[in-house]
Amino acid sequence: MLDTLKEHPRYALLEGPTPIQRLTRLEHALGRPDCPGIYVKRDDLMGLGGAGNKLRKLEFLIGEALAQGCDTFITTGARQSNHARLSAAAAAHAGLASELVLTDTVARQTRPIGATGTCCSMTFSAQPFIVGLPGRMR
Repeated sequence: MLDTLKEHPRYALLEGPTPIQRLTRLEHALGRPDCPGIYVKRDDLMGLGGAGNKLRKLEFLIGEALAQGCDTFITTGARQSNHARLSAAAAAHAGLASELVLTDTVARQTRPIGATGTCCSMTFSAQPFIVGLPGRMR
């Protein structure tokens, strides 16, 4: 499998494996001597704002875009998409422009979709994005 991955262009976005941290205070707070070790994967410590697996995939997508001589990276997703937010950050890291085609495809019962954290962070990122009509983007 690793040999197959080496055949594809790759742009490094991560500096190594995702850190794993043992939660000894939580284990102690549970107060059970038979409590198994509790660990957490620390994606928040990864570059470009977390999400280790998404960045691992983007290493290959950005690598391919650069290998093809692209100057802009385009992706699509729902307005609250972490993939879209990380795509814009990864593209900027690689010196590419980015265009995000976002849709309102997720039903919301609580607050407007534009009020969510991911949407707000994308608005402040200075990356252009296009909002499509619900259910019309295919």
